[in-house]
Amino acid sequence: MQSKQGSEKSGTVSWQGLWMKLRHSEQIMVKQDVPHAGQGCIDKHRLIVALDGSGSIEIDTSCYPVKEGEAWLLLPGQSCSFYIESSRKLTCHALAFDVYREAESEDGEAITLHRTTLPFAGRVTCLSQPTLRMRCGSIGEAWEQTDARSRFRAQTQLQELMYELLPDSQCAASEDSLETLEQTRLYLDGHYQESWTIEKLAAMAGLSPSYAPWIT
Repeated sequence: MQSKQGSEKSGTVSWQGLWMKLRHSEQIMVKQDVPHAGQGCIDKHRLIVALDGSGSIEIDTSCYPVKEGEAWLLLPGQSCSFYIESSRKLTCHALAFDVYREAESEDGEAITLHRTTLPFAGRVTCLSQPTLRMRCGSIGEAWEQTDARSRFRAQTQLQELMYELLPDSQCAASEDSLETLEQTRLYLDGHYQESWTIEKLAAMAGLSPSYAPWIT
């Protein structure tokens, strides 16, 4: 899945009046092939951060290798599942949030918020693994508190994390067909003991199952 990013210079993206409202925070310990535990938030934007381990992530019908230090942005409506070998582990943090854009009245006396969708999707990480772990841990700890001040802190930290990730999302690797095939080869080299089906290989490589056997 290639990261999608508009251009502020062309007027397709504007950061003016953009706000994010945190709705859910959880750490996910993937021990076997299971759907993402936060599927109840599928109507939200979700930021999935791989904190430790490796495996693969399936977004809608496409599958990609994932390793610690990577972050993936899902738009509302996108499904997400993780896959790992039985002998391995994968720890992720999921943040679900709504996105709003403010509109100011002509007299400047009132501001209304309207739900919107970010013009970004896909892998958006440019931060180090320790930095992502620290950011997610801090947000998670604040969100677990019941007092309004701590919850407010979690909200502001989410804004800061998204600020650090989104402007640099264009530095995420472009996943055209050749690069996706190379990533699949490298992933299989490190997971040769795992059982694979032609369908799963095809999904990871972005190919039709009839063309997939040659990549092995």
